[in-house]
Amino acid sequence: MDNPFSWDYLTASPNPGETFGGLSVTLLLVCMVGLFMAVALYNRPAVLSSRHLLRRTTARTWASVFIWIFLVGLFFFVVRWLQINPFSFGERIWQLLTLIAALISAAMMLWHIRTTAPRLASEAAQAHRDRARGVAGRRPPRRSATRKR
Repeated sequence: MDNPFSWDYLTASPNPGETFGGLSVTLLLVCMVGLFMAVALYNRPAVLSSRHLLRRTTARTWASVFIWIFLVGLFFFVVRWLQINPFSFGERIWQLLTLIAALISAAMMLWHIRTTAPRLASEAAQAHRDRARGVAGRRPPRRSATRKR
């Protein structure tokens, strides 16, 4: 096996016997598991919002990003598996770039959680204190001077 990170290896189309190499099987497993988890997060965003890690809209936004990345990765795997090479999409570099995009997106999502989770926790605690005091997010009604209560 050649150096998996050399330019010649990454830009060469695989031979028919090299369809299920180490990089392509890794891509297939990461994309299948990642796509399943992203679809589950998109359909049930309350998993992260119940722990005050993300808002539902943010969870759905990141899940849709991961859905696109993993679907593109599966597309590159299918192109390689079928041994067709339109616009050189069967080359190994596309699979490596998909994995890098998934890792960068995961790092960005974790950074987003780390920066917004304390703020969301403090907002939830403030809302809980306000509810305990009786303030429900609006002003109480004014008392009438003519009507007895």
